[in-house]
Amino acid sequence: MSLKEEVDPSNIAPALPVGSRLSFEIKSYAIVSANYTKGKAAHGELNIKLFARKDMPDSAPATNGFLHFVKTENLMAPTYNQQERRIDVYINLLYLPATLAQLTHTKKNLQIRHEANGSYYADINSEP
Repeated sequence: MSLKEEVDPSNIAPALPVGSRLSFEIKSYAIVSANYTKGKAAHGELNIKLFARKDMPDSAPATNGFLHFVKTENLMAPTYNQQERRIDVYINLLYLPATLAQLTHTKKNLQIRHEANGSYYADINSEP
């Protein structure tokens, strides 16, 4: 799953009005390590797919997330894909060990916010 193929800025603003927040409790995850070619160049990615409870209602606005671990120069703003009900977060690769530790915690949530100043903020917050 390529970062450039996944990010669609048109999925942000209409689905996530200023001042709004979406979140879900993380119940499980899958680690996705990928290698692919684009033209003659080879690329590699490390992502973590996050899943909410299986009993989430069909009307829940966010039921899954994707953590994209990238080098500093490839960081991007978080996005929300309304059609997929997915929150995408781009995290510095250096934070991978801390993020994996968070995923072992009993209580963990993924959130995205569209701040009043127009910026977007996303994080995983957890409690051991």
